[in-house]
Amino acid sequence: MLAANARKPKRERLTLVRIYEELGNRGYGGGCDAVRLYASGWPKATQEASASACVPLSLVPYVGPLDGFHAGPAPCDHLSPVRSDQNRYSVGARAVGRPVEFRAYADRLECWQDGQMAGRHERVFGRDNTVYDALHYRPVLARHREPPPPLTITTPDALRLSCEPAADCDRYDSLRRTPYGTLGRAGRHGKAEALRHEGVL
Repeated sequence: MLAANARKPKRERLTLVRIYEELGNRGYGGGCDAVRLYASGWPKATQEASASACVPLSLVPYVGPLDGFHAGPAPCDHLSPVRSDQNRYSVGARAVGRPVEFRAYADRLECWQDGQMAGRHERVFGRDNTVYDALHYRPVLARHREPPPPLTITTPDALRLSCEPAADCDRYDSLRRTPYGTLGRAGRHGKAEALRHEGVL
């Protein structure tokens, strides 16, 4: 009964008086002081029992190096460095603009995104150091060196002309004529026909 009461939230736990009343309803004939005395020593007895059940770590053989790490989320900016411990580490170009999880080991720092490693560097100590890996920027450089593909625009059938436009030079010349009937251009005055034959128009 004490174990079940200890597992309840603090606001729902029964007081020792209520526990004594419950035990009385179940047929307990002892006094309230006996219940209080047993309940006060009960946590210590359970701790000792659980401690004796545990196996000391010194008896368990451990093979291999201890490889613990500190992990946490980190944002990745447009230049793809991740900040950890006041230092910056580069990650792959595919990780730009999305958060990554960094794992700081004693000797290295790993960055993970979507279950894949986005970067790995030797860990540096100090402040304001930046560690880059040139291979992280190779896809970005390759993308900038290639010329962009030619832009092809197809005209919808609804916007296509039903017939090819024909050039009407006489009409063009009449639009460019001055009120005096001559064509003015860079100080040269003359008939539009003569200028057209010379190759000016």
